[in-house]
Amino acid sequence: MHSLPSVAAAVSEKRKPPIRVLIVEDHPVVREGLVQLLAKISEVEVVKTSVRSKSACEAAMREKPDMLLVDLMLGGVDGLALISELAATVPTARILVISMLSEAIYAEPAMRAGAVGYVMKSAETDEIIRAVRSICENRVYLSPKIFVTFFRGLLKRANFGGIPGAEGLSDRELQVFQLIGTGAANRDIAARLGISVKTVESHRENLKKKLGLSAGIDLSRAATKFVNSLIEGGRPLE
Repeated sequence: MHSLPSVAAAVSEKRKPPIRVLIVEDHPVVREGLVQLLAKISEVEVVKTSVRSKSACEAAMREKPDMLLVDLMLGGVDGLALISELAATVPTARILVISMLSEAIYAEPAMRAGAVGYVMKSAETDEIIRAVRSICENRVYLSPKIFVTFFRGLLKRANFGGIPGAEGLSDRELQVFQLIGTGAANRDIAARLGISVKTVESHRENLKKKLGLSAGIDLSRAATKFVNSLIEGGRPLE
């Protein structure tokens, strides 16, 4: 007869410490909106908000947050320099950029500076929540479209290991591969990319063939390993 988990163990599991978040945003309405949005995510807790780069670094040093939600535009401050400073101040914290600045232009520089994700302020609420949860789960977050651009750029670097065969993937296959690596189910991938579940399944089969993988579990492992390999110690690979 199998024994049931103890009540103490169950309670301990429920009391898992929340992800402590520091918000760095100088617009009051946006800042309050982010606080309210994060309140809907049970696994996170806002420990501090900051409106200036200097106070942000001071708060980060004092609070030691697990995650920072950072705007790139803070009263004329160089947002990329701020990310580098925050990454150096609290190297264990993961930085998610939320900005009105074009993801196509600023996502890669932001990740080179120390961020592990980028989401536009104009994104739907569900996407912002998805981005936060991805960072909480120690994953990189980029929109599927920008991920392709980011990946193609990595392929041009001589010291990028990547994964054998990935350079031959189409843009859509790369997007599916990325989303598999974030743990998304076929139905979720279909909804994100605006395609059918059957098409996702077809892409999965093509991915296995092109990457020389025999089973779905091997594809999932390879995708997860690859997505996670984009960062090392909280920073993108050089």
